[in-house]
Amino acid sequence: MTATVEVHDDPFSLDIKRCYLPMVVHDNCPQCGAPHTRDIREDYLSYPSTNKCCPIGMYCEACDRSWAVNIKFGFTAQVLP
Repeated sequence: MTATVEVHDDPFSLDIKRCYLPMVVHDNCPQCGAPHTRDIREDYLSYPSTNKCCPIGMYCEACDRSWAVNIKFGFTAQVLP
């Protein structure tokens, strides 16, 4: 029998207070249009969940505006030889 992995899409809460992930979120400020980046490799998420909406907070210093970018992330798995 060949080994397989079955990944489900059920929401899963990560019980990690400071969760650094290999992703960068880019968006433009909805008020002034200035580009902004939040690097989750350095600026952590607190207790994120997978496979459901995860709001990523953004802030524009130029116009003092906060907003959220809604993302959904999950995990992949594969059997290695």
